[in-house]
Amino acid sequence: MNILRILWKKPGFRRAGIAHPDTPMIYPADRFNAAQLDQLKAEPKLDVIETEGNLPEGVELPKDGIPEAELKAIAEAARSAADDGKKGSASKGGAKT
Repeated sequence: MNILRILWKKPGFRRAGIAHPDTPMIYPADRFNAAQLDQLKAEPKLDVIETEGNLPEGVELPKDGIPEAELKAIAEAARSAADDGKKGSASKGGAKT
């Protein structure tokens, strides 16, 4: 999934129909049409990074975006839960003697 990380240099600044807060936000790339994306990337008050995102299974990116720190916490919790599930499955199988 392609994602956008947007960091604005002036909180409350509006572009592409969004009032940008004072924290980096993560959006799905398809949240914006081509014209809006061009507008965002051309805006000197914004830092826009488009990248391929690998979210853990079961974690979905809200269309309206999510603060980067919140997404990191959710992703880490999902990864931890998945790791715990793998450890539990391995210990239940056990070795036969």
